[in-house]
Amino acid sequence: MTERLGLIPLSKRVDEISRYYERLENSIVRILLSVQIGSSQAVKTAAASKKIDRLLLEANVYSRNFARKTIPEAYEESSRKALTSLKVLEAEQDPRFNQKTHKKTQQEFEREMIGFYVEANQSIKKNSKIYLHLVARASKKLSSTQFFDFEESMLEIGAMIDIAYEQHKGFRYAEKLIRNYLEGYVGEGDLIEINGRRYNIRKYSRLVARTELRRVQTQATKNYCNEYENDLVQWSKHANPCEICAVLEGGIFSLSGKHPDYPPLQEEPPLHPQCEHNINPTSESAIKFREVYG
Repeated sequence: MTERLGLIPLSKRVDEISRYYERLENSIVRILLSVQIGSSQAVKTAAASKKIDRLLLEANVYSRNFARKTIPEAYEESSRKALTSLKVLEAEQDPRFNQKTHKKTQQEFEREMIGFYVEANQSIKKNSKIYLHLVARASKKLSSTQFFDFEESMLEIGAMIDIAYEQHKGFRYAEKLIRNYLEGYVGEGDLIEINGRRYNIRKYSRLVARTELRRVQTQATKNYCNEYENDLVQWSKHANPCEICAVLEGGIFSLSGKHPDYPPLQEEPPLHPQCEHNINPTSESAIKFREVYG
């Protein structure tokens, strides 16, 4: 049974960035909810926006450094395991292989991971500003009860103000209704929106880290197989695999897609956010040996 690749080290790195974004999430939500409704909030809103901008600039720097540190670590870990297997398989190194491929792969994954985090941070910034905008507009409407736009969210707030005054419950009740509405907008830190889907800040940071570190490890194995002219790889086997991965567990695939007996590698780990599978080099002789001796 092939082992899980880098489970403990990668888990530590994923936990590291998860803790950072959890602190970021708590700070931003606290700043947003500190801006009250019902009076002139221009100064407080501007101050809150600046604080959030500063936090997100720091998050960009942190995530950039995180990617530049962890992508090479993950690549190196996978490389060591792949080289150990290739040595056992007595694979021969191709002298024509471009050694710059390894560094280039790491740089590409670093850029990709940084891009995901910067995009997420920009989304947090955008949604935070929308929230602060709604607070400011709600405050103005409470003071004037004049409705002068047709934004969907503002129409909902206007309806809450109408309800409060129609029921003769006045300003405080209207403020409460609006506050509950806006707190629902902030939610449980769900301030990231990617491709129309909302994500919690901490959970999204974890998703990106787990996925990208697994992906670069798969690519590292493929690169070293190409360097040592080893065409076959095997999906790892785990206890209790999910339905997505179960059909691929232990399967043997051809990287070139030209092997007469084994299908091309068309699906690579990770296949889903929590996927812990990996691929490992193998060969025809190793497969025959296992068939004979188990």
